Amino acid sequence: MKINARVPIVAASIGFACFLAMNSFSLWGFSYLPEFVMGAHADKAWSLPLALSNTAAFLVFVIAASKNKAKHPPLAGAVGFVACGLICLLGFLGSENLPLLFLSGGCVGVGTTCCFVCWETVFSRMGDRQRKLCILVGSVLSAASFAFFATADNSLTLFAIMVLAFGSIATMYFCLKAIPEKQENLPFALNAKSLKEYAGLLLCILAIGVISPVIDGAMPNEGSNLMGRGFIVHGANVLSAIVLGVAWFAFGKAITIKRAYYLVFPLFVTALFFFPFVSDEMKQAASFAASFGFTFFSIVMMISCIEISEEKHEGLIGLYALFAFVTYASRFVGDGVSFVLGQSSIPNDTLPMAAAFLLVYLLSIVMFLVSRKSRHEATPLQSPDTQAEQPHRDIEDRAERQCAILAEQYKLTERQHEILVLFSHGYDIPSIAKRLFISENTVRTHTKKLYLVLDVHSKQEIISLIETVDLDSEA
Repeated sequence: MKINARVPIVAASIGFACFLAMNSFSLWGFSYLPEFVMGAHADKAWSLPLALSNTAAFLVFVIAASKNKAKHPPLAGAVGFVACGLICLLGFLGSENLPLLFLSGGCVGVGTTCCFVCWETVFSRMGDRQRKLCILVGSVLSAASFAFFATADNSLTLFAIMVLAFGSIATMYFCLKAIPEKQENLPFALNAKSLKEYAGLLLCILAIGVISPVIDGAMPNEGSNLMGRGFIVHGANVLSAIVLGVAWFAFGKAITIKRAYYLVFPLFVTALFFFPFVSDEMKQAASFAASFGFTFFSIVMMISCIEISEEKHEGLIGLYALFAFVTYASRFVGDGVSFVLGQSSIPNDTLPMAAAFLLVYLLSIVMFLVSRKSRHEATPLQSPDTQAEQPHRDIEDRAERQCAILAEQYKLTERQHEILVLFSHGYDIPSIAKRLFISENTVRTHTKKLYLVLDVHSKQEIISLIETVDLDSEA
């Protein structure tokens, strides 16, 4: 039976929302919910093994992918570890056996990692607009779970978590079966060259990962509760989705990891400078900013990994696992910095100020390094061979500018614009398919729509139309 193309998209949005809602039960820095359900001792016995196993599992995926052993989404691992974790959790509730709670947290941590990798694979099989829409809708819908968690009885809360877990896995399985793969399984190269290539991006992620727990550690603990933390965590989810939705769909802006850092940098610096001089209640705004920055980066990272994988023909599972490992490992660094500050001789009333200046210094160093690297990449030295190719590149640049004018004039989609540019450079349909990592039939479909929009009937007519665009008059 043929499935409507919209069904997997709707299923993915709902399933991802279920996964994020389930994950909020054990979210970083959100230990109040496990404590609320399982008791005060759950803070360390549940959250710590979950965080460690979650991070370690990402590292295992990085190593396995580099050895070409992580070729497929770990659906079986997601089912097995999540089920094992929930069974151990039920065992703990019936016996008060603390090792069962520790084992439960570890299993759920590994299962969560497997789920993240599976969902990343699902989104990679969609079009650019579809995957962005699914992630944003899922982020917003996941906030609805907070109202239930905050008001429900403990037993109902645990039952809801189980429903969310298996609802997420069921929709994940359906989407992996219903949405065909866009490209073959690619190898992931883990070496000094690849790490150097991604160093700037990883540095941005590292800075954001360290900052969030340091700000939380400087927060006054008095008055913190489930409702307050829930508002910060889920409010950051919703705000991140709104900001990215406006940027992507209203303004058509591409948000890369570096651009995200450039956007968040002034927000963080402003919040941190006001941090030492406001009341304890107002300090929650800085905590919200830190949570927003982390969530914002997490969404951008998911999309960026898919785009980098497609552009560089790099294995997605290994690439995403590398970026996610740095994201979560950096939070351990932030927790360590927060602990050192808390144990230092710095008075409690000046601790927020010390944390603020430390973070501003860190942010500024990363901004300097990333900006310097970007300028260096933008202005490479030209070798004699490169200079010899300059006339050819000038012609290509002119064609691309002409294509951009046509794309704006005829309101072409992003994919139609890409194909138009490649046609102007002399590519045929098979070579375009290889370059964009899509099938030849997909290229033909886009080409037919391009012919219809531009009112042409052949590739030669497209070339002629491009050549008629007068750049001087447009300027």
